[in-house]
Amino acid sequence: MATVQRNVKRMLAYSSISHAGFVLLALWASSPRGTAAALYYLAAYALLVVGSFAIVTVVSADGREDLTSYRGLAQRRPLLACAFTVLLLAQAGVPFTTGFLAKLAVIESAIEHLGWAGVALGVIAMLATAISGYFYLRVVVLMYAARADVPATGTELPRSTARPTARLAAVGSGILLEDARDGAKADHAEEYGVVHDRDDTPVPLATAIAIAACVVPTVVFGVWAGPLVELTSRATMLFHP
Repeated sequence: MATVQRNVKRMLAYSSISHAGFVLLALWASSPRGTAAALYYLAAYALLVVGSFAIVTVVSADGREDLTSYRGLAQRRPLLACAFTVLLLAQAGVPFTTGFLAKLAVIESAIEHLGWAGVALGVIAMLATAISGYFYLRVVVLMYAARADVPATGTELPRSTARPTARLAAVGSGILLEDARDGAKADHAEEYGVVHDRDDTPVPLATAIAIAACVVPTVVFGVWAGPLVELTSRATMLFHP
């Protein structure tokens, strides 16, 4: 379901089902190691989901949440695109992120304590991770893809080519469809690859701090996993006396 989505927020919502499956797989192992893996996954995923939805909220400030809204984001807002890239790659399980270590810990605990059933479920989990990599990387590629330059607001075409109700202008590989009379948005903008520039929309300070607070631990604990692993291991004493 996440693979066929063009709405990024809905894509993240469907992908959360897969993340929940990883947590349940670790809990099914019914062992201290499995519980520690589940807690580690929850801690890592909490940061990933908060940061991801914060970025989606900023990008879709005007209500547009489709994939075309992210085309060329790296050109308009490089820091925001870099942060979203880190969070998406972590959810895909790329090495040197907490997402990779969390998935690895879950699969190891399942194989160790569930035998052949754990091996089968581990293979399914890895296949699900490979599939999820497609829709995560799709957004990353779009963010760093070249975008068409949209004319500034108020730019007029020559009178000989202007129409009373609408005008069409060739823009790179896409087509800009603009209503000159009331400025209404085109219903099929996504079909024509139109990108709406929102460079003038500032990122609230609280949102920027929240995003940074999610991205930094994702990278730091992905490289230096000791503190988070020790914390989740100690927490298992609450469940396994």
